[in-house]
Amino acid sequence: MPVLKHPTFWAPRPEKPTAKAIRWISAPGTYEAGRECYRRGCVASASMRRNLVWATVHDGGTTYRVVARLDNYHAPYCSCPLGNEMRSCSHGVATLLYASKMFNALIHADPWEGVEAVVASLPVDALKEFADIAPAGTGMAGSGPGEHDTSGGKRRRPMFRAPAPAADAEVRASVVELLKGDESRRLFADRFGEPDLPDHRECRAEMAYMFYTASDMSYAPRVGLADFFRAAKAREGRGDVDEAILTYREISEAVMIDGSNADDEDGYYASAFARALDRMAVCIRRHIREPAKRRPHIEYLHRRLVDKDYWWFHGEYQNTIFRICTRREDLGYLEELHRDHPGKEQPVEAGYTYRRNMLETREGILSRLGGRDPGR
Repeated sequence: MPVLKHPTFWAPRPEKPTAKAIRWISAPGTYEAGRECYRRGCVASASMRRNLVWATVHDGGTTYRVVARLDNYHAPYCSCPLGNEMRSCSHGVATLLYASKMFNALIHADPWEGVEAVVASLPVDALKEFADIAPAGTGMAGSGPGEHDTSGGKRRRPMFRAPAPAADAEVRASVVELLKGDESRRLFADRFGEPDLPDHRECRAEMAYMFYTASDMSYAPRVGLADFFRAAKAREGRGDVDEAILTYREISEAVMIDGSNADDEDGYYASAFARALDRMAVCIRRHIREPAKRRPHIEYLHRRLVDKDYWWFHGEYQNTIFRICTRREDLGYLEELHRDHPGKEQPVEAGYTYRRNMLETREGILSRLGGRDPGR
């Protein structure tokens, strides 16, 4: 199941890439380089979601993420330096050539094909909870005569009270069997995401692609972000907290950087930006207990807080960093990071506002530390 779950402007019916179209959208010299990249087998993997093909391309010791719209008109987006230009880079060409060759296989691929691997990676306790609410599907692994379901399609809790070693395998096998039913798949996707759940890099690539395409249109439709929030929540549901945090981070950065020129009269993007930071803070506070493991996130937020290019977002970053830094050890680390910034030269365009924000952050840190500077 794709990130773009519903038909939208961004996902019309996919078209098989043609050699003529690929040449037409290629930057000078990139078609030949991309064809060579494809022939060398640099396209390591690819999957289709709606009319978008996602690919991982290994080239020259570097891995690139490519998202290509299959309409024979738009250039693919790539994470390489040339990947957001009007014409396709070589990695985009390689991806489109791969998509053309494998078009039928990509378009008919079963998105639930990898569900066994996902189930195998999930905590057994979470799977037990899911099995208790999932409707009975085509049958139960290990069930025999007289063990049919009589609860209106709901699983019975006593199924999983076997000794732990045997129960783990039974739970996983039973959930895989349940996931042959459409309703069970829907419930599973709501909590854990689909088997081909995108990672934070794929989410960012898709958001960048949509914002980039919208920037070239007079009346672009809104870039919807709800599915990306669902992807982050599903990662948290899988217990992959680091990936969830990074996905929320990518949503905030996509709005701030890729969507910097988007029309936001109703405040949709501003609200999404604040929500992404809020959800990221909740994840960090809820799941990351050790001060040393919180430090990289505090450092990231502080870098954004003092960023002179996007100073008008400082208020949201300041709120977020103080939501995370509630313990003395966190505040002490933040004080070390921020110690010299109030006195640094502020950008001309930011003027008084930037310096005021830096001083307010400094005062907020010291007040939370009881007015004392731990480093002096």
